[in-house]
Amino acid sequence: VLLQNIHILFKEIESSNGPIESSMKGWSPGPQPTKSSITNTPKSAVKKKPKCYYTYEWDNLPQDVQKAATNIGYTKNIWDEDKDLPGVDKVKWDAFGVEIMQTLKKFGFTKETWDCGKCGGCPGPNLIFIMTDQHRYDALSINGNTVLETPNIDRIGNEGVNFELCYSQCPVCGPARTSIMTGRTIDHTGVPKNPKVSDYFNHTEIPCYDKVLTNLGYEIEYYGKWHAPIEQALAYNNWITPIGDVDWKHGPGMERQYTDYLKDHMPPTHVSGKKEYDGLQIQSLDLRPYKTNPLDARHGLKADTDEEVGQPDQHGISTIPSKNTLTAFQAKQFINALQLKARKKKPFSLHLSFHSPHTPMTPSEPFASMYDPSDMHPPPSISDPMDNSPYKFANKRMELPEYADPEKIKYMIADYYALIKEIDRWVGKILAKIDQLGLTDNTMLIFTSDHGEMLGSHGMREKNIFYEESARVPLMVRFPGRIKPGTVVADKPVSHIDLFPTILDYLEAGKHDSDGESLRKFIDGLGKDEETFAVSEWNPSDPGVPHFMIRSKRWKFMCPCTADSKVMNALYDLENDPHEMNNLLGNNSEKKRYAAEGEMMKNELVQWLEK
Repeated sequence: VLLQNIHILFKEIESSNGPIESSMKGWSPGPQPTKSSITNTPKSAVKKKPKCYYTYEWDNLPQDVQKAATNIGYTKNIWDEDKDLPGVDKVKWDAFGVEIMQTLKKFGFTKETWDCGKCGGCPGPNLIFIMTDQHRYDALSINGNTVLETPNIDRIGNEGVNFELCYSQCPVCGPARTSIMTGRTIDHTGVPKNPKVSDYFNHTEIPCYDKVLTNLGYEIEYYGKWHAPIEQALAYNNWITPIGDVDWKHGPGMERQYTDYLKDHMPPTHVSGKKEYDGLQIQSLDLRPYKTNPLDARHGLKADTDEEVGQPDQHGISTIPSKNTLTAFQAKQFINALQLKARKKKPFSLHLSFHSPHTPMTPSEPFASMYDPSDMHPPPSISDPMDNSPYKFANKRMELPEYADPEKIKYMIADYYALIKEIDRWVGKILAKIDQLGLTDNTMLIFTSDHGEMLGSHGMREKNIFYEESARVPLMVRFPGRIKPGTVVADKPVSHIDLFPTILDYLEAGKHDSDGESLRKFIDGLGKDEETFAVSEWNPSDPGVPHFMIRSKRWKFMCPCTADSKVMNALYDLENDPHEMNNLLGNNSEKKRYAAEGEMMKNELVQWLEK
C-alpha cells in the first residue's frame, strides 16, 4: 500500500511543480524533489530483499523486522517466493520522512546505497566460533549436569540447536582442531598427532573454512589458543598466538603473550624458601603461584620445588585475580575485536579459543570456591578393572592410581567445574555484547570443544581415547531466522568434520571438498529415518590402542587399523551400558552372541573409509 502511495505521490508531483499534501498516514515526505530532479531519476529501480535477512523465511523474521518489511511493500508471498517488489519510479532518499528512513536503515540501506539502487548494505551474515579445550559433553547443564550450572552457554543451544551426540574426529588437540577447520579426516590433513602441527608448513592445499570466507570478502580474526597447522594461521588478519612460551615470526605464542600481559598486572612472586608461601607452587603456564591440593604432583613439597611436572599434574587454586586470568584475558581480546568489527560494513568471522578447562586445573577465586570437593561425585566407572578393555594400560593409567582414588578425584572435578563456570560467565558477557552491537540476528554462532576429559572415568585423566568422556563433545549452533530455537538433535551421531560444510552451507559460500556433510537437514528436521554414524580416528603409528571408532545411536565399535594387531576389538551397547564397562567382544565369554553386531559396525566403518 505504501509503495502504491509513493507512486501516486510522484504522479502528483509530475502534474504540479508546487508542494503537495501527502495522503500517507504516519510519515512526512520530507524535502520535496523538483520536477527536473525526478525527470533525471532512473525508472524501475527495484529493491531486492535486504542481505541481512536474505535467507530468512517470513514467519521467522523478528517481529519488528517483519513490520518494517511490510512498511516498504513486502508480503509473506513476495518475501518467501523471493519476488521483486513492485516496480516504482525511484524515490530519492531525501524525499522520505523520518519513519521511512528508519525502516530502510533497519534493512541496512543508507542514502548512498538507496540512491544508487543497491540492495541492503548491511554485511553478513557473520560467523562467531567459540571453542573450549578439553571440555566433555556432559559438563554443561543443558546436557544434563545437575551440579554445574552454565546458563550462558546453554542459551546458545536453547536459542538454536543442541547436538547431543557430537564426536571429535581425533580426541587430541592439534589433530582435532585441524579437522574442525578443514572438514577433513586426520588421514587427509596429515596431522594424526600434536607434533605434526609444527611440521605442516606450506605443503597442503586444503583450505580452512575461514580461508574460503576471505574469498567472499570476509574479514577473519582468531583469538586465544592456536593449536593447528601454522600455515593455516597465516590466513588471518591478526597475529595468531600458537601454544607455547615461544616467539614466532608474527609475534609471541600464547603463553609468552599472556605472561607479558601479567607483568603489568601481577609481577612474578618468588616463593622459594619463604614460610608464608608454604603449600604454594609455581604454575608452569602463567608462572604465578597456586595453592596445591592432594591431587597435585607436588602437593606437600616445599614451596617452588625444582621438581618438573607437566600441565596435567598441576591442581589447586591460583593466586591470580579473576580479572586477570587467562580466560579473562582471552575473552577481553575477543570482545574488543568484536566491537571493532561491528563498526565496519564488511562481514566477519571471529574465532575465540579458550585454553580452559584444559590443564593446569588451577581456577581463581571466586570460582575456585563455588564447588566444594566434598560435594562432588566420583564417576561410576572410576573403579572399572578394565580386564576386557583395549585401554587397560592407556594414558599411564597404571602409573597414576590417584586418578582412580574416589576421594582425590573430587578435587579435580571441583576445579574442572570452576574453570567451566568462569568460561560461562565470559560467554554471557560476549552474548550481551553481541546483542548490544545489534549483531545477533545476522550472526551464526557456534560453540564446541576439541575433545573431552576423562576426569577419573575408568580411573583415567586427559583424553586420547574413544570412551565417551574423551571423544564426545558439546556442539551448539545459533542462527536466528535460519535455525529454530529449542531444536535438539538427540539421536544422530555427528562429527566435527561436519562443521566445515555446515558453515559454508549456512553462509552460502558454495560447496567445497570435505569428508563431512552439512548438518542442515538434521537441524531442519529432515532425515529422521536416516541412520547416521560418527567416526573418530587415532594416530595409526601408536601400536597399543584402537585406531578407529564408529558410533551409531546404540552401538560403539573400536578396532585397530591392521589385521595383525594384538589390540582387542571392542563393542559397547550404549543403551544398556552407557559407562562402557562391558566390552561385548574381546575376552567376553558371550562374545559369539554379539558377533553379528560387531561385524555390522565393522562393515559400516569400512564403507565410511571407502567413501
